[in-house]
Amino acid sequence: MTVPVQQAMDDAPAANAGQPADDASVLDLGSCLTIAEVGELGARMVHVFDRGAEVVLEGGEIEQIDGAGIQLLAALMKEAARRQQRVRWAAGSPVVEEAARQLGLAELLQLPREQ
Repeated sequence: MTVPVQQAMDDAPAANAGQPADDASVLDLGSCLTIAEVGELGARMVHVFDRGAEVVLEGGEIEQIDGAGIQLLAALMKEAARRQQRVRWAAGSPVVEEAARQLGLAELLQLPREQ
């Protein structure tokens, strides 16, 4: 099912107290981050960046990721650096952490440290 970009942003979960700042934009990465999802997520990512606020990644539900998904996350981090916008993870996923470590991208993706 394809959701229009604006509707996807309007339906994004609200920030919890102690989570993103009021001016932060939450980008919910869903449960699957594969080539089938990167087009729609990439469009949402551009919209979030255009808001100019801190970007908070909600990735705790990701159960499946492929090379295209990892590439999108790497591109997101590089674009944030180019725009001088802060990106942080509200929640990470062991699946993403493992894939990023195997590819040597854990530092670039600024993955949350295990507690």
